[in-house]
Amino acid sequence: MRIGDQITEAVRLHRAMTAKEARDKAVEMCAWYASRSRRGVRMNIPHQLSGGMRQRAMIAMALACRPALLIAV
Repeated sequence: MRIGDQITEAVRLHRAMTAKEARDKAVEMCAWYASRSRRGVRMNIPHQLSGGMRQRAMIAMALACRPALLIAV
């Protein structure tokens, strides 16, 4: 599953958004937390990314849902 699809799915499950709004949020989060182009990270499958980029993608997914508290171990 592509990174953008994972973020979109998480946003739609946890926030009341349409599919387009969730996709736009995924693009925004990828651009904010990843150093590559917006489309580059969003269209990749996790195994295509380095360890650091995977961590950034997971941080983007977690923060896209706007949690009150985030514990990273």
